[in-house]
Amino acid sequence: MASQDPVTALDFFGSIKPWGRLVYDQIIIVSVVSLLGALFMFPVLTIGPVCLAAVITISRSVHHRTEMDSISDRKLTRMFLSEIRANFRRGLLFSGLIILSLTVTVVYFTLAIASDSFVFWVGTAFGFYTFLAIVLLMFRTGYVLSRTTDDLTIIDAILEGAAVAKHAPGYSAIQYLFSGLVLIIMAVLPIFGMVLLVGSLAVLEITAYETIENDGVGTFLDVESDVETDE
Repeated sequence: MASQDPVTALDFFGSIKPWGRLVYDQIIIVSVVSLLGALFMFPVLTIGPVCLAAVITISRSVHHRTEMDSISDRKLTRMFLSEIRANFRRGLLFSGLIILSLTVTVVYFTLAIASDSFVFWVGTAFGFYTFLAIVLLMFRTGYVLSRTTDDLTIIDAILEGAAVAKHAPGYSAIQYLFSGLVLIIMAVLPIFGMVLLVGSLAVLEITAYETIENDGVGTFLDVESDVETDE
């Protein structure tokens, strides 16, 4: 259920610290899921199922934090692979959209380099921002699927995820730009990208969704221990 207080664009900057804290608290799970994601994304057709599985796996570890603290790498791997299989058909739609947007971006970028035409540079930017929008919608859809006990179709989950963004358009716009920055930084630093990209984007989506729809991610953190430390 949505929070009664409207969430604004400025609220996003207050979400960065909880996001970083969740990544830090769940660094093992974030790293394992990111590495597995990078491994299984090489056949590009699997990128959709892999990202859906990543956000669902991390969501479960965050929502059941106490129970999952001692989860083994082997159990986490089995859980992640199981989610890939369970969401394979759902994720193919996103795989197709991502392949299409990347193809458009590469074609326009190649033409822009060859001709130095402003029109092709605009097309390159449009292709990249479309790709980014699809990636964010994919993570949002995965989190919606992780939160429901109903047998949602992929279209229903997409529409529900888009509706959440409409509740806080300013916040969602800043999330969109910040996610693009994270994606670019991780692409420039591929070693960090392999161990952090997929997992950190999944945690960012969890943080953003919970901030828009609920009271943030404070319930997922050791708030009590922080208070004791401050005292």
